[in-house]
Amino acid sequence: MRGLSDTELRRRMDAIVRFADIGEYIHQPVESYSSGTLVRLAFALNIHLEPEILIIDEAMAVGDYDFQSKCMTAIRKIMSKGTTVLLVSHDMSSIRSLCKKVMYVNGGRLVEFGDPQTVTFRYLDDMQNNIKRTRGLNYLSAHGTDASSSNAGQTRWLMWCYPRLRIVNESPSACGK
Repeated sequence: MRGLSDTELRRRMDAIVRFADIGEYIHQPVESYSSGTLVRLAFALNIHLEPEILIIDEAMAVGDYDFQSKCMTAIRKIMSKGTTVLLVSHDMSSIRSLCKKVMYVNGGRLVEFGDPQTVTFRYLDDMQNNIKRTRGLNYLSAHGTDASSSNAGQTRWLMWCYPRLRIVNESPSACGK
């Protein structure tokens, strides 16, 4: 499989199965797997192949928090060994955490290329502008500034401040205030 000898594949199989963590489903035909189970197994297999280049397209969107955390750790580990990772994702947290450079592509066109913070803020601002245009919603920009109205006093923000949710009538400067 993928250039591995039978001996090498057998040597890595236990680690692949442990990583995928799909239990007894491992003994079922692949055709019976859900899309999430299939992605878990595919990610586990590919991460254990020790590739020079690994392309990940939203694979970490499947599974629970433990699996996603395990994926992040595995990606960091192979990156530290010199593997180039191309991550295709809408998960800004993963992008900011893993990437040194980011490309924001929209409709097949390069919108921006640069550091993760700058490019992901641009992406979030563009997405929020699109929501406002299509749905007429008020929102905060990714930078926390009012981007929905010239009169901030009339705008209400829904903000998540762990462990509580609250609605405020003035521009929030920080959670906890």
